[in-house]
Amino acid sequence: MRSVSSTTGGRPVRILTALLVAVGALALAAGPASAHPQTVAQQEYAVRGGDLLYGDHGGSCTVGFNAGAAGGARYGILLSSCAGGASTWYADPARTVVVGTSSGSGFPNSGTATLVRYTNSEVSYPGEVALGDGTTVDITGSGSPYVGERVCHPGRTTGLRCGTVQALNVTVHFPDDIVHGLFRATDCAAPGDVGAPSFDGGRALGIVVGGSSCSAGGSAFHLPVAEVLNAYGLTVY
Repeated sequence: MRSVSSTTGGRPVRILTALLVAVGALALAAGPASAHPQTVAQQEYAVRGGDLLYGDHGGSCTVGFNAGAAGGARYGILLSSCAGGASTWYADPARTVVVGTSSGSGFPNSGTATLVRYTNSEVSYPGEVALGDGTTVDITGSGSPYVGERVCHPGRTTGLRCGTVQALNVTVHFPDDIVHGLFRATDCAAPGDVGAPSFDGGRALGIVVGGSSCSAGGSAFHLPVAEVLNAYGLTVY
């Protein structure tokens, strides 16, 4: 986990939105998803929020949330800091089951999101978040967080962590960039948790972009997912 420092009341969240809107229209220009040939193996795969996708850049990234466009196409939302450089995505570590392609991206830093347009109709893409213990949470809506709101995320390192929102419109100073418009909460995060979906019950709130040590109480910083959804014209389902 990269070390961070943060300030509140910094540049407004519309700075982040402007980055996303610039690419949103291009991202959704493609038509409905096309199907790949059906195989028995592919029928066994489902990609949910909290699951890993494996890119042709050699890395793997956590899906924040699945979302849909008005035309019926479905997308996975990933952090650009992880997804940058990949064009094709797979459901399995061996990279044999293609699920889609990168369809739109902000600049490749911690505070913007990349869309993966799902193109394999033989893999399912439920609108759920996997909690890492075999259970799921059904995500039925999204919204902007408020101070004092409960928030949870399923960390791949820390497991399910919950806390409360402490501050909005936070500026975070990472070693390699500065990100504005995040929210901070007490659901601490550790290495491996970045990219995890954060939610309050069935309400999608954000995607973890960083945090501080859980051993010392710690906190997590989240990209507000409502900004991403609005920029690309998507909704969770």
